[in-house]
Amino acid sequence: MPAYPVCTETVYTETGGLAIWVAISSVLLAGIVFLLPVAVLFAVLVGGGTTPGKAGQPPSQWIALTKAAALTCKTPTGTKPALAPVLLAIGDVESSFGESTLPGVRSGHNSAGAEGPMQFLPSTFAYYDHPVPSDTAMTPFQPTAQILPGGIGIGIPQPESPYDVIDAVYAAARLLCSNGYAAGLPSFAIYAYNHSAQYVNDVLGMARIFSKQYHI
Repeated sequence: MPAYPVCTETVYTETGGLAIWVAISSVLLAGIVFLLPVAVLFAVLVGGGTTPGKAGQPPSQWIALTKAAALTCKTPTGTKPALAPVLLAIGDVESSFGESTLPGVRSGHNSAGAEGPMQFLPSTFAYYDHPVPSDTAMTPFQPTAQILPGGIGIGIPQPESPYDVIDAVYAAARLLCSNGYAAGLPSFAIYAYNHSAQYVNDVLGMARIFSKQYHI
C-alpha cells in the first residue's frame, strides 16, 4: 500500500465534517466515562450510609482488636464514624468476623483473588502488612499465648499473613488511614477499600450501628 502524505489542513467536506463529529463524540464519551465514577462517589459522600446493612454480632475479641488497631491512625477530632466500628463493619461484610466458610477466608482465595478475614488481594496486603505492635500475635486467635487485660495477648512472633486476624485488621486500618481516614474522610477511605457505592453505604450504616451498640 502506498504511503499517503500527511495533510495538516482541515478539509471542509462531508467526509471531513463527519470525521470532526466522530472526534467530538469520542471526546464527549471519554468525558462521561471519566466523570461517571466521580458522580457515583459524590452520591456516596452526599447520602452515604443512609441505609444501614444488617449488622452481625462481633466477638468481644474483635471489638478489642479493632479498637487497638484504630489507635494506629490519628484522625481529626469529630470524624464520624470512628475507625474502629468501620473495621468491625468491614470484618462483618467480608467474612462474618472470620467465621465464614467461603473460599479465601481461612485458606486459599476467592474468585477475585482475595484472601483472609478482611479479604485482601496479596499485593495490597503486602503493601500494608507492617508488623503489629511487638510483631506478636494476639491471644484470642492464638490460644496458647499469654492472655493480657482487654483480651489482648502476646504470642510467638510470626510472619505477617492475610489469614491472621490481627495482621489483617491492622493492615486494613493502615489502608483506610492512608486513603482518607487521616484526613477525616471515611467515605473516601472505604471507597478505596472497595470501589462500590453500595459497599460504602453498607459499611457506614453498619459502623454506625456498632458505634452506638458498643460505644466505640
